[in-house]
Amino acid sequence: MTYNSQQSEDSHGAARSGAQREATLREWFENRDLTFIKSQKDAAIYLGLPLTRGRNVKAKDKEFITNWLEGRQVFQATGDYAECGFSYFLADGYVPQWDAILELKGGDKNGTTEEKLFFDLMKMEDGCYGDRQVYYIFEGKKEDDKCTLLFSKRLKALQARGIATNVTIVKFSEMGSTF
Repeated sequence: MTYNSQQSEDSHGAARSGAQREATLREWFENRDLTFIKSQKDAAIYLGLPLTRGRNVKAKDKEFITNWLEGRQVFQATGDYAECGFSYFLADGYVPQWDAILELKGGDKNGTTEEKLFFDLMKMEDGCYGDRQVYYIFEGKKEDDKCTLLFSKRLKALQARGIATNVTIVKFSEMGSTF
């Protein structure tokens, strides 16, 4: 399902809500003169590549940008993930000044976010994010809900075993004091 089809089939508002949260996160970083990369266009601008007159990525630069985003914002599925039909995973953002991957979890409804958290734990255990710093940023009611607490507990257990030691949990409301 593409983002556009999600928008048109977004009966419970999750896609719209996620886009709003990502815009807020982008604003937080940009207000601190940090670059928030979510798309090929963001990467092209950061890398100083010229855009078309229509402000799109030039066709000749797409392969270069795709390769640059690999391991930063795009992660190829391997092993069991590939065998089960996954092609790749996308992070919610990348901040090049910190060489950090961002994952944003928020919302005020139950369901999808909680399920994704535990799938993300599996991906962490399997090393899908590589060695770069990963910030899991929880926003709104998700900062302190029961699934976030369980996710934190399970993450700490992985880290005690030397797994996912590059992952840090951050509450959006405390980002100013954390960074």
